Amino acid sequence: MRHATEVLPPLEPEFLNADQRDEIHAAILVNNRGLTIEEATAELNLRAELASAAQADAELGQVLKGLDS
Repeated sequence: MRHATEVLPPLEPEFLNADQRDEIHAAILVNNRGLTIEEATAELNLRAELASAAQADAELGQVLKGLDS
């Protein structure tokens, strides 16, 4: 099984909303890796949580950098 570092194709066309992009990414994970929809959804949710945590970490780093100045 591949890990969350596997790159999924960017799906940014304006005509796709976030739910549609998630559905397409889930279908890619199901087709490419043989995951169930539940497993693919769980992985996408984990990826979203990790991205959110990384963003929060970056923002905190900027705040701390500002305090050091």
